[in-house]
Amino acid sequence: MYKGFSKMRVYTFFATFSLLFTLTTQAEPGWYFGGGIGSGEVEVVGHNRSMMVADFFAKEGIGVTNASGGQPDDTDSFHFMLGYQFNDYFALEGSWYDLGETDGSFSAQLTSDASTITGSLDSEYEAGSFSLVGQYPVFKRVHVLAQAGLHYWRHESTIKGSNATASISASDTEDGTDLLYGVGVKVELGASIYLLGSWTRFDGIESEEGIDVKSISLVYKF
Repeated sequence: MYKGFSKMRVYTFFATFSLLFTLTTQAEPGWYFGGGIGSGEVEVVGHNRSMMVADFFAKEGIGVTNASGGQPDDTDSFHFMLGYQFNDYFALEGSWYDLGETDGSFSAQLTSDASTITGSLDSEYEAGSFSLVGQYPVFKRVHVLAQAGLHYWRHESTIKGSNATASISASDTEDGTDLLYGVGVKVELGASIYLLGSWTRFDGIESEEGIDVKSISLVYKF
């Protein structure tokens, strides 16, 4: 739990935020709300799930050898956001992301009779985040954005399979807190509504590089 989490990284983030906040003015404040859809990429090196498969069988007390498993790294995601715009340049934002799921497969050889058992190996991801968003106008209705903050992530994995002599059906959950960062482009469609295209890295998920999300959002300012 809380793997990949560094207190120094958190202190650095909040110190930077405090400095930036003191430099802002209170021009044109207001709340905004939005939602969007996108695609994710799970950055697990090689996406080799052999260790996960072996751990599942060990926890269930089933002896296996030659355990192997794999999952695709693409997911479909959606999210909601609520934020407060302090001025033309800075905002604070909270978001919830369904980071999607990956459906894979596994195989292992039972030590009891040397038979092979196969089945499904699935993962689901979600995250809640809190971040500072900075923006800068490049054209009359177009802004570039940068985002940095913290996110709390949750990963649930499930294994199901059977053969003539054995079966397995189990789930496991891990979670943690780490950094979030990203960039984007905001296009104003009207006085209180805009379109946002963004790339966001949810760092540290499964103690690796995390999940990258490319998304498009529609946002309304109160």
